[in-house]
Amino acid sequence: MTTRSDEKPPHPIDIHIGHRIKHRRKSIDLSQKALSSALNIPITEMKEYENGHRPLEPRHLYELGVILGVDQNYFHQNVEKWAAFSLRRERWQYDLPDHLTQAVPPIYSLADDLEKESLRLAERWQHLPTDLARKRVTELISYLQKSPKL
Repeated sequence: MTTRSDEKPPHPIDIHIGHRIKHRRKSIDLSQKALSSALNIPITEMKEYENGHRPLEPRHLYELGVILGVDQNYFHQNVEKWAAFSLRRERWQYDLPDHLTQAVPPIYSLADDLEKESLRLAERWQHLPTDLARKRVTELISYLQKSPKL
């Protein structure tokens, strides 16, 4: 699914939950088609959930837990890091006041240390269309790190 320029990008928490669904589905060797059939939803909707382009309805999240054999905590594991990332991204993107981002606990110091450019890179990384594209970008970065000054 492509995001129109006037639409907000997917929320990092939706992306995180989608990745958790996809990881679990693959680990039990279940196809997207089989999972979408079990949920009684179109496969396109299942793809949108896994890519984070569509927030999950609570009943679907519950049903996914039952079908995939995990409790609800599984989907939210480490979601706090994504929340911290999101708050900082939105602060820069939408110029939110400091008091809205000060509530993030200091445990997320990694997100605090990231510069604006790093967050933009991470945001763009999420929108790469395939695993192969992400692999090629990683290879390019590795190559550039090893190369003499350009």
